[in-house]
Amino acid sequence: MEFLSRSLLIAESNKSITGIRVSRKAPAISHLLFADDILIFGQADMQHVNDILRILQNFGTLCGQMLNFDKSCVYFSHNLEPDYCDYLATTLNMSIVTDSEKYLGAPLLLGHSKVKSFDPIMHSFEARLKSYVSITLNQAGRSTLIKSVLNSLPTYQMSCFKIPTTLLNKLDSLQLNFWCGHKSGKGIKFVGWDSINKSKEMGGLGFRDLETFNTALICKLVWKIVIEDKELWVQILSAKYFKNCSILHRISLMRIVPGFGGVFIENTRSWNAQLVHYLFNEDCAKKVLAMNVHVIGKDSLIWLSDRKG
Repeated sequence: MEFLSRSLLIAESNKSITGIRVSRKAPAISHLLFADDILIFGQADMQHVNDILRILQNFGTLCGQMLNFDKSCVYFSHNLEPDYCDYLATTLNMSIVTDSEKYLGAPLLLGHSKVKSFDPIMHSFEARLKSYVSITLNQAGRSTLIKSVLNSLPTYQMSCFKIPTTLLNKLDSLQLNFWCGHKSGKGIKFVGWDSINKSKEMGGLGFRDLETFNTALICKLVWKIVIEDKELWVQILSAKYFKNCSILHRISLMRIVPGFGGVFIENTRSWNAQLVHYLFNEDCAKKVLAMNVHVIGKDSLIWLSDRKG
C-alpha cells in the first residue's frame, strides 16, 4: 500500500490528479489509508478517472494485488447530474454509494435523520438480546451481560459521533427490559434506569450511562485535537471549523455565550466577571475570581495522569 500511496502523491504533484479541500486554507487530500483499505479523492471528470484507473492497474501489475471492484464504491457531489454520475461509475466499474453505506460499522454518510443513520446499533442490541433468554438468567447474570456486552456494543460509533438522545433512550429501555426479565418489553419495573446505571459508590449497579459515556469519548477526541495539532486530520478540522481560535473556546464559550470570546477581558489578564458568573454557580464563580492570574507567562494545557485514564 505504501507504493500505491507514493504513486498517488506523485500524480498529485504532477497535477495528474487533484485532491479536495474542505476549505481554502485546508491541506489538499488525494487519499486516505486504513489497513488494506483506501479512500481516493479527486475531480469528477474522465481525465481523473482514467489517471486513477491507470495508477491502480500499475499498482496491481507490480505488486500482484488487484482492486476488488465488487467491494468498491464511488461517491459523487450532489451538484453533478445523475446521468453523468452513472457514466463515471460505469467507467470505474463501481457502484454508487448509498446513504446506508457503512464502514467498520459506522455510517460513511449522515443523512437528514441521524436516528436512521445509527439504526444498526439498535438492530445489533436487539439481535444480541434475542440470543439471551433473560427469563432463565438471574439478575446477577443479566447484570454481567449488560456490563460486558450491551454497554460495549456502541463504543466505536460513540467515539466518532454524538449519538442522538432519542436512540440512546431506546437502548436504555432495551437494557432495562432485559435486566427486569421482561421478554416482550411489558411488565412492572420496580426501579428506574436512572437509579441503577449509577456507580456502585452512589447506590447503583455500575451500568454505563450511555449519554455520559458518549460525551466522555467525544471529549477525548477534542483533547486529541488540542494536543495533536500537527496531525493531518486535526489540520483539516481546524481549517474548517475553528480557524482563528482554539476548539475549546469555540465549543465551550462561543456557543454557550454568543458575543463573548473568553473568560478574560479582551487583551488583558483580568477575569471577565460577568461571564464567569454566567458560566458557574455563585460558589464556583467566587473561587474562580479569587484565583491569581500571572500578568506575564504562557498557559499550557495539561491532563494529569490517573489510573482510570
